[in-house]
Amino acid sequence: MRLLDHPLDMIGIATIARGVREGRLSAVALIESRLARIERLNPQLNCFTEILSERARRQADAVDAMVAAGRDPGPLAGVPFGVKDNYDVAGRVTAAGSIPIGQPMLINDPATLAAITDAFWSYEKALMTNDIEALDDFFWPSEFTVRIGPGQNLYGIDAIKAFRLARVGGSPQRALLKTVITSFGTDFATANAEFQRVGAPVPGRQSQTWVRFAEGWRVVSAHISLLGEGN
Repeated sequence: MRLLDHPLDMIGIATIARGVREGRLSAVALIESRLARIERLNPQLNCFTEILSERARRQADAVDAMVAAGRDPGPLAGVPFGVKDNYDVAGRVTAAGSIPIGQPMLINDPATLAAITDAFWSYEKALMTNDIEALDDFFWPSEFTVRIGPGQNLYGIDAIKAFRLARVGGSPQRALLKTVITSFGTDFATANAEFQRVGAPVPGRQSQTWVRFAEGWRVVSAHISLLGEGN
């Protein structure tokens, strides 16, 4: 395809735009030539993270229709262009070149869900056997770790460890009634459970937020309450 006796790849956008407005160059034919070039070269150059082919074709067709009707489509109508992934485009994810941002978040990825579920049940076993060392290891060793429970608001891992050491006999025995574990991506998960303590008149609720660190899954926030303790 040529315009003004020059290869299309070598002419500027002002010349292309003028050719489209004057009807000497089809916006549809132009976009098809650019899409073909991208298909041919992008596997080697890797310049584009996303190619909006159908959107471009629809817009090019609309430009040609306006020109055919004798209407001015605009100063740069029909000129193909690429947008750097740092700029927002309506209806698209601005990924800034990041694959994790550009892709939909994985919800309950099988491998991740299996790993966090195993960590949750290992924690439950440690809780029922009052394995304090294991319980402490399951919590993120940070001043930012929080555990809110009946009668205590514990901020920081030191306060949580002190509470466990002072609790005679450990946690009351309980049976889990319902458990819902959900992973988001590969490093974040929530675990919510209803439980019934032996001899307790009402069931309880437990919510945990887990994060996967280099050393493994750790609880960063936990909340425990009994049904009827507020609504």
